[in-house]
Amino acid sequence: RAGKRHKYRRRADAEKIDESWDDYYQQLKQYFHEHDTSNVRTKPYTPLRGWVVKQRREYELLKEGKPSDLTAERMAKLSEVKFTFATQKVLYTFEERLEQLKRYREDHGHIVVPRFAKGYGQGLGKWVQQQRVKYKLNKKGNY
Repeated sequence: RAGKRHKYRRRADAEKIDESWDDYYQQLKQYFHEHDTSNVRTKPYTPLRGWVVKQRREYELLKEGKPSDLTAERMAKLSEVKFTFATQKVLYTFEERLEQLKRYREDHGHIVVPRFAKGYGQGLGKWVQQQRVKYKLNKKGNY
């Protein structure tokens, strides 16, 4: 008797998880229609953002051959909203960034790089901003 109750409880928990997944998927779908992307902003942090991060984690588990809650059906649904399963972090060395910045200066005559400058490596504008902050902190002796 206790075994049946335990099994039923597991099934009930699984159904709740499925319902919760579907609820978040509907929220993501709405987000996609409003923003034309399924890449939910990192700030302010929202439960939807946490759910998106969890889906990426589940995808990584799946790739590693480990148990995952991400089923083929769920992956198909996420693909409908152009979900990016793997985040792409492009890492550049300081020297590579410096070369990108030199190219930008040659093309534009200045180094006031907009945040989303295209064609110079992902995140060059943000890198330039970070270098300026580090320089100021170093000048004050705080870095």
